[in-house]
Amino acid sequence: MSKLSKSSVAPQSLLDRRFKYPLSLDTPVGAGGITRPLFGQGGVPGIFEDLDLRYVPPQGKIAGKLSWGRPIFGRTSKGGTFTKNGLSEIALWTVTSKMAAPSFSLPAGPPTEGGTCVAANRAAGSPLRPGYVCDVCYAMKNHTYRSHIVSLAQAARLHWILQTLKQGGPLALADQLVRAIDDFARRAAIGSMDERMILELGVWTRGQLSVPALRPGSRNPVLIPAFKTPLPPSSGHPDSEAYLSSLQPREGQVAGFFRIHDSGDFNVGTAPSLWSDYLEAWTLTAQHFPAVIFWAPVRTWIFPKLQVDLQRAARAAPNLVLRPSALRVGEPAPVIESVAAGSTVAKHLGPRLYDQPPVDAEGRGTLICPVGGSWAWDETILSKAGKVGAWVNPKSCIEAGCRACWILPDVPTAYVEH
Repeated sequence: MSKLSKSSVAPQSLLDRRFKYPLSLDTPVGAGGITRPLFGQGGVPGIFEDLDLRYVPPQGKIAGKLSWGRPIFGRTSKGGTFTKNGLSEIALWTVTSKMAAPSFSLPAGPPTEGGTCVAANRAAGSPLRPGYVCDVCYAMKNHTYRSHIVSLAQAARLHWILQTLKQGGPLALADQLVRAIDDFARRAAIGSMDERMILELGVWTRGQLSVPALRPGSRNPVLIPAFKTPLPPSSGHPDSEAYLSSLQPREGQVAGFFRIHDSGDFNVGTAPSLWSDYLEAWTLTAQHFPAVIFWAPVRTWIFPKLQVDLQRAARAAPNLVLRPSALRVGEPAPVIESVAAGSTVAKHLGPRLYDQPPVDAEGRGTLICPVGGSWAWDETILSKAGKVGAWVNPKSCIEAGCRACWILPDVPTAYVEH
């Protein structure tokens, strides 16, 4: 893969931040290991190209993983190795503190650099460039997403997708995704019991959502009630569990919420046929789990031919909420027929009441995301001086009492720039 010119991509180039550190198999860099780039380029094979990635089911507090057997080492900017004993496996699903649900993370940036966001590949002189959303992408500037281990993990997941699609197409990938989601819902007792309770993907038992957790001294997980995200009156449900109940899940059925792509998009590889196959795999997965709401922002709508794929997927799986994303900060959320309402990015708005009519900065009927950049008034807070109420800045969907991205597919959403 040839390196693109600096003017052809978003400022935080994948090639600049991810190809900088050598990677080697079996032995540490500097100790005889043959170095390779994260993705293949210039005729040099990528670090994962001759490795067979396989899914490993969860065990106790260890969630499901992707394993490739041979250790990978990499060098940091200070000359040490960021994988001391080598890295031979990574978690398949990611967990972000914001969403309180499992998610799937892929490399951001354009496919020509090993990313999965085709819209990121825009020339600097393009009329689309002023205020371009990709220039403020959190997955390209947040230090967590830019870390060596996260970059390596995202690349491994992308390689696994492409490998599985090549071997068996969308059906094979869907089979793996279904198995891994089912395993997480029924068996993955990750972290502490309290941590697992707030990850709202589990099993519907006795009229409530339950998740696996390990009791002290036990090796086998047991199902305990999951946390219920409180919801605003405008949602029509008092909490997330009441919403899931409205879907009428069967006893023992997997239910809850899942975020597709907390980083990245559906543009795996550089061939549009791969994008269609990948989207089909998630469509089949969503069909298998009718009581799970899958939400994914997408920018493939910028290609008219691929809009057809999005519309077909939305009709085939109503629980697959595909939100077309705006290209510029502050512009209206895109409207695509038969697909969920779109999303956009708003500039920081300062304190505002969450209970006010949901509008964006220009007064359009768009829900402002209450997490990360906006504020809400909490009347339950009592200060030491006896003052009732305070402005709070929620850091998660649970803190904000919101699941709008999943359960309000007809309402456009604006995320505050962060």
